Amino acid sequence: NDGSNCCGKSLIIATATAGLPTATATAESPEMVVEARRRTLVLAYFPRSASEEDVLKAVGSVGSACKGRIARDANGSSRCFGFFEFVDEASCQEALAACK
Repeated sequence: NDGSNCCGKSLIIATATAGLPTATATAESPEMVVEARRRTLVLAYFPRSASEEDVLKAVGSVGSACKGRIARDANGSSRCFGFFEFVDEASCQEALAACK
């Protein structure tokens, strides 16, 4: 498994860019926020039923993902994309390369 499959569906993976939600940005220095963005991938097109744990497990086979957040609508339903952070930039780049 190259980590590009979750619950039988293919994932689309891209690097995070400016505008990435940073819920803890107020508690972190700007340098820490930039570092977190370098370790974060935007994952998309996974099944609506997939949980953060499902996606972390799928991408964890190619990189050390440490946390994730699925974007949800006002009703709490998955919008089928989310932001997943890796332990270091190398793991993030490894996961991205495995899914190209």
